[in-house]
Amino acid sequence: MEKPMNTNPLYGFLPLDIEGVESLAELALDLYWSWNHAVDELWYRLDPDLWMETHNPW
Repeated sequence: MEKPMNTNPLYGFLPLDIEGVESLAELALDLYWSWNHAVDELWYRLDPDLWMETHNPW
């Protein structure tokens, strides 16, 4: 079964063949993470070096 393409232009460059990538992009674009620092651990676990350098999930 072929996955439908997401028509949101913000997702146009994401690799859609990776399971869960759309959910991570949605979470990264949700401003909830900008003030709820409990989510910081998630971003750190995904890419510790990038998180320590930028503190930006996107």
